[in-house]
Amino acid sequence: MNLIAKLILRFRIPLLLLVSIVTAFMLRYVPGLEMKNDASTWFSDDDSTLIQYREFQDTFDESQFVMVAYTWKRLFAPDEIIYLSYLTDSLAQRPHIREAISFTTVETIIGTDYSLQIGFLFDENLSLPELKNRIRSNPFIYGNLVSRDFQTVAIMLILERNNDENKSLGEFNQEIDTGIRDFLLR
Repeated sequence: MNLIAKLILRFRIPLLLLVSIVTAFMLRYVPGLEMKNDASTWFSDDDSTLIQYREFQDTFDESQFVMVAYTWKRLFAPDEIIYLSYLTDSLAQRPHIREAISFTTVETIIGTDYSLQIGFLFDENLSLPELKNRIRSNPFIYGNLVSRDFQTVAIMLILERNNDENKSLGEFNQEIDTGIRDFLLR
């Protein structure tokens, strides 16, 4: 070990010069670097693991999603509910978004003495305490689409699959992100 240290110290100038030359040579390739982080990067197309993964995706579909959240100005005010509904419907129309879910669109199952009733979680005929109880009783909604303090609401955007072989998953996600930001900031 001492011998290596002595050699490095003795030839430090030529070694630094060599490292500098190699670094300068490699820097010209930096602009062309690209990151791809999908399954096809790590496995060959005929790999059994990749084939099984793709079959799984086809069977169960991909579940990529984006959450858009904001703080209410006035809790559960009619104009806030109308805005949340408008925002949910508008975001559902954006490119590459398969579905938009907020507490104004999600369905819930309510048990009665003799049956199960399926209906929308939000009902404008409910009083505020009844609505809060409905939200609290649904673990998908409470703490996810509506914060536990009821101050923040979220819209879950379920994304389409990236079927464009010429576009990486990162590029696809960036396109979706830009579209959502452009819509929200206009």
